[in-house]
This record gives sequence, C-alpha cells and structure tokens, in this order.
Amino acid sequence: MLVAGSLLAALLGAAPAVRAEETSKTVCRSAYEQGQRLRRAKRLLAARDELVICSRAPCPAVFQPECLRWLGEVQSELPTVVVDVRRDGDVEVTAADVRMDGAAFATRIDGRAQPVDPGEHSFTVTLPDGQTRTQKGTVVEGVKAQRFVFDFAPKVLAPVTHGVSPWTYVLGGVTVAGLGSFGYFGLTGLHQRGEVIDCTHDCSESEVDTARRSLLLADVSLGVSVVALASALTVYFVTRPSSAPVPATASVLPTFGRF
Repeated sequence: MLVAGSLLAALLGAAPAVRAEETSKTVCRSAYEQGQRLRRAKRLLAARDELVICSRAPCPAVFQPECLRWLGEVQSELPTVVVDVRRDGDVEVTAADVRMDGAAFATRIDGRAQPVDPGEHSFTVTLPDGQTRTQKGTVVEGVKAQRFVFDFAPKVLAPVTHGVSPWTYVLGGVTVAGLGSFGYFGLTGLHQRGEVIDCTHDCSESEVDTARRSLLLADVSLGVSVVALASALTVYFVTRPSSAPVPATASVLPTFGRF
C-alpha cells in the first residue's frame, strides 16, 4: 500500500508538467501552421509574429529551423513606410496624429520606417490645429522606406468682404439732398434779399420775412448736409471690409518609393 501511494503521488505531481509540455507543443504547432497560412495570404505582420514563436525554445527543435528560415524570408518581404509631414514644402512637422486604415499608426513624425502589410492603404494625418488630410497608396511588397509625403500650406489671411452698410447710402442721399436744398434756398434768399435792398422803404414786412426765411433754410440745409456727410463717412469706416484668417488648401504629394 505504501509503494502504491508513493507512485500515485509521483504521477499526480508530474501531471501539471505533462500538461504544460502538451500545451507548449500545441501552441508551437499552431504557430508553425498559421505562420505559413498568413504568409501566403500576405498578412506578413501576423505571419512574422507566429514564426517568432515557433522559431525558438520552448518549441521543439523539429519546428525551429524551418520557422527561423521562414521568418528571415518574411522579414525580407515585409515592406516599410515613412510618413513625412511638412508645411509649405520645407518646414518639417513632428507633432501630428497618423492613422492607417482607421487604426493608430503614429503620434509623432520622427522619420523612422515602420513595417506594414503590402497592398493598398489609406493614411490620414491630423495636425494639432485640426487640419486633416488623407492619402491613399499602394505599399509594394519587399520595398523598404516607401514615403508618403503630406505638404500642408500655412494658414493665410484672405480678405473677407462684409459689404458697405446701407446706412452709408442713406446718409449719402441726405447729404446730396441737403446740398441741393442749400443751393436752392441760398440762391432764392439772395435774390429776395436783393429785391428788399432795392425797394428800400417800399418793401413790406412779409417780403423781408420771406427773404430771411429762405436764407435761414439755406443755412439749415447746409448744416444737415455737413452732419449727414460726416455720419456717412463714420459708418463707412466703421463697417468697411476686413480680413479674417482662412486656412489655405493643403496639397498632398503622393511621392513614395525607395530612399
């Protein structure tokens, strides 16, 4: 009974180690097979991750040589991309959010090449000021440091015309009408005053009053005209067209290829 109990305890103690070894073999075999399938599907990033697993311990030696060879081939086939962001052609931009096919790709522009799967991809760059540009292109298998260049033009001041206030025209009309009234009553008053002077003591009081009234209306018309002109100029200069910042259109240069 003592011997049987010792054997049972030894078997139970070894069971976790056996299960761990079996699990390791399962993972290694899966990586061995998946690495090949993913490579044929040109999902080279995922294939690389699987081949790294089966190319080293604790995977059995039977898997490692082939996985290691395939890993080297995948590394050679895997293309890399450099995203270059500039302002006005020559000013390098380092702070930008870059997404590839909607997923995060980079948060800073540092000039380093990053591996991606071959095929068509869409890159979107967003600057801290909110400007966003998207560029699509084909990443060629095996080509290293393919460049996607985004050239943002700087923000510029573009004239924004608000138009002349209608009050400018109204006050201008009052100015013209006042000048016309001033001319009419002024000439009329001067003529009437001349007649009063000529008739000396024969003129009636009403004739004198009429001459005075015409000259007074001429003075009032001139005053109204001057005030209206000053008001029209004030309204024009207060509401004259101004300039506001308008972002210029950024150009995207699809120039990618080998360095």
